[in-house]
Amino acid sequence: MEGACNECGRVRRLSRNHPVEPNKGKVCCACLKRLTDPVATCAECGEVKRLSANHPSHGAKRRVCGNGYQRLTEPIEACAECGGLKPLPYRHSVEPARGRICGGGYQRLKKGVRIVFAGEERSCGA
Repeated sequence: MEGACNECGRVRRLSRNHPVEPNKGKVCCACLKRLTDPVATCAECGEVKRLSANHPSHGAKRRVCGNGYQRLTEPIEACAECGGLKPLPYRHSVEPARGRICGGGYQRLKKGVRIVFAGEERSCGA
């Protein structure tokens, strides 16, 4: 069934009744997840947050926040721009064939800043 979500108001597929206030009517999947995810201390960052994912490698650690899950699942390899061993959350936006890049490289590529590294022009420092 599609209609306006009774939580966020957006027109979407409505999956289930509001989990907290059933008389409110149906809510979309995104709101259902937000309303039912537990809020507790994240096993990765230690902050009290909405825990939206299971720990990817240590089931005994239970649930982690979205940022913690992203940090745990990002590849840690040599950045295609600076060569540093770092988490690589982004794909190279100028030359996709070069591979993944670190956050600093991504920000510099967005701004169009380039540097020379080992005789080769790159966008971030090591």
